Amino acid sequence: MNWKAKKTLFIDLDGTLLDVKNNSSYAVGESNLLALKKARDKGLTIVVSSGRFGKSSKPFLDVIKPDYAVLCNGAVIEKNNEILESKQVVANDSAKIIEFCKANALTIKFNDSKNCYGSIE
Repeated sequence: MNWKAKKTLFIDLDGTLLDVKNNSSYAVGESNLLALKKARDKGLTIVVSSGRFGKSSKPFLDVIKPDYAVLCNGAVIEKNNEILESKQVVANDSAKIIEFCKANALTIKFNDSKNCYGSIE
């Protein structure tokens, strides 16, 4: 795909596209679906970009039907529920990252396509 020739809308799920219902569940609001339809009608490529893992984003992706989804903070790229690219953090690297953050009093949370790493301090 020639990305320079195509206008693309990148949109987050939590706090952006999803509405919180009274029972604390999330849903894609009708006004947001209408806005996405208008963007598609104008020829924009729709890309959902989220820190969520595939399983927790799938119900929303099934409703939104984006052209692409960038999930797990960039560790997974999907098109039509098919994984195009997936990266994992090497265990040795994750330990080094956590130790660096602890030594520098940083809070940490990062994930790859299969694991979530972080500190609880």
